[in-house]
Amino acid sequence: MNPSPSNQNATSQNDAPRAFQELVWEVVRTIPQGRVMTYGQVAAVLGAPRAARAVGFVLYRTPVEARVPCQRVVNRWGGLAAVYGFGGAAQHRADLIADGVVVREGYTVDLARYLWTPNPDRAAAWETENLRRIHEAGWRADIECPTTAGPHGG
Repeated sequence: MNPSPSNQNATSQNDAPRAFQELVWEVVRTIPQGRVMTYGQVAAVLGAPRAARAVGFVLYRTPVEARVPCQRVVNRWGGLAAVYGFGGAAQHRADLIADGVVVREGYTVDLARYLWTPNPDRAAAWETENLRRIHEAGWRADIECPTTAGPHGG
């Protein structure tokens, strides 16, 4: 990871992935049961619209004890994660069904029906605050993927 020039100390370098992870979890925990967001939506709310893959990686390695409803995040076409961190696409499907989301053949959800978009005012406030928090942790949200560890933090 390359910290921004204004934040090159070791603490910031170590804090950036954790800060990003916590922000992803914070956003995902707000998704109502029976609704979904896309990885790109979560990234955009964080003020890092190019970080959809980083969001996916954070969710992939989220431990069960974090109590984050990772199943509520899908790809931009409504597709389920083939490498869903809690057991693959079949488990992702089961978790969404348990949440009240109908999963179609082909492991997709109807985004027209289930997509949730945060209130625009709330999303704008989140984006501003999250950009500040990410910058303070030393991560350049526009270009870097802050996660490098394996599944579930290993």
